[in-house]
Amino acid sequence: PAAVVNVSQRGFAAGGERVLIVGFVVDGAAPRNLVVRALGPSLVAFGVREPLADPKLAVYRGAEKLLDNDDWATGSLGRPHIAVVPPPPPFHLVPPHAKEPAVELSLAPGAYTVVVSGADGGSGMALIEVYDLDAGR
Repeated sequence: PAAVVNVSQRGFAAGGERVLIVGFVVDGAAPRNLVVRALGPSLVAFGVREPLADPKLAVYRGAEKLLDNDDWATGSLGRPHIAVVPPPPPFHLVPPHAKEPAVELSLAPGAYTVVVSGADGGSGMALIEVYDLDAGR
């Protein structure tokens, strides 16, 4: 059957109630391996004016925050959330700018939300992307 394997949404992100929010559903009976990232500074190369200079992302299941990340290279315990050398994730999913957050995670079937805000209190345009690493397997 047909399935959506990658999702993206661009919009304005700030703080408080002005965050950028994207929802997605993991379907099926088994967990899926995903990369979730938020782009801001690198959007300038695509003609986006006023990008979010320092995006921060959080992933939720309902009201429960599963994790958050600010700057992809700094993860929990000082380890990167995304390896710089493949495999996985594919090298092309490492954000182009050091200030852009990304996480690689395995999620059980269910509904999830990604929230992007300005880590430094700033505001601007951001892009949320969710990639299914298991697509085509």
